[in-house]
Amino acid sequence: MSGTSKIPEEILDDLSSRFIINIPKNERTGLNRVSFQIELAHWFYLDYYCVQNPSLRPYKLKEFFIYIFQHIPFLKKYEANIDSIYNQWREYKQLVPTFGAVLIDDTLSHILLVQGFMGSWGFPKGKVNQEEDPVDCACREVFEETGLDITKLIQPDEYVESTIHDQLNRLYFIVGINKNITFEPQTRGEIKAVKWFPIEELPISKRDIVANAKTHGTRYFFMVIPFMKRIINWIEDMKRRKCNKRIERSKRKSESEYPNNKTKKPPTPNDKRKSQFVNKIIQMDQSFSGSYNSEMDTTEEFNQSFSNLSASDAKSGSLSKKKLRNFQRNLNRKNNFDLKKQLEVGSEHWKNFHFDRERILRHLQ
Repeated sequence: MSGTSKIPEEILDDLSSRFIINIPKNERTGLNRVSFQIELAHWFYLDYYCVQNPSLRPYKLKEFFIYIFQHIPFLKKYEANIDSIYNQWREYKQLVPTFGAVLIDDTLSHILLVQGFMGSWGFPKGKVNQEEDPVDCACREVFEETGLDITKLIQPDEYVESTIHDQLNRLYFIVGINKNITFEPQTRGEIKAVKWFPIEELPISKRDIVANAKTHGTRYFFMVIPFMKRIINWIEDMKRRKCNKRIERSKRKSESEYPNNKTKKPPTPNDKRKSQFVNKIIQMDQSFSGSYNSEMDTTEEFNQSFSNLSASDAKSGSLSKKKLRNFQRNLNRKNNFDLKKQLEVGSEHWKNFHFDRERILRHLQ
């Protein structure tokens, strides 16, 4: 490459001022931070300048590195070692954690994947920036690669992660995405396609025969396979939790609409004794009422008969103790009742007696 830059100077100045010159001096020595910023400048060059001016050449990243090192004064001293600097940064980059999301539809049956221009499918994710929060990184990467804002949907504690070649990869679960949404990647030259896949058709291993038949091979899903078993287990657990929540809601609704249908508590021994005593009081009351009425009827019958007998005998003047005893004997034999008791029942204090059952029952409550 000649010393004259093929990228216009004004473009290099703009890119340098946007991404590199403002890096603190204490972060310039290791060059890893600078290299990440050069990568951002390269994406901006491809997505903005090359689209606005098709005559510009879309340089590869390493070529773009050389232009930047030649253009910025504090980087010119490293120009001779640019190959080793670039390679060391690429190795370091492979260890930087990546964060993204598993986007699941509202039926828990499909997962959204993105396809890069190299042909492979994967989850929307990307490398975290320095001092960037993992959740913020996941939201940023999903938005850049799909155009979907998940900031209000993400749950920091709901995720699956895997370490691949010493690199941490974490994916947050996002559930309830409408499959009719139109996805629009915000970066150019990075995402080729965005597509929903049935979970049952995605491979869980390299030898997955079903996936090979339905998705034309597993080689395009090598970044998906390490997560699939745990994703399936999480989804099954989510289905059970949703089912339990529906049962609880249905139970609460039933209890609110039909409060009398609540399950009654089993009676305690004390309740049983109380019920037996109350029933006994009621039986005594009914027995006494019947006996009292019967006795009063018999007494009135005796008094009527006795008065009739006395009146007739008084007229004839033939009333005697013998006749009175015979009358008493015959009447008692007929009613099986003693004359003395009849007379007592018919006395005034029995007539005024009142068995207050309601007062007794209130006292027992």
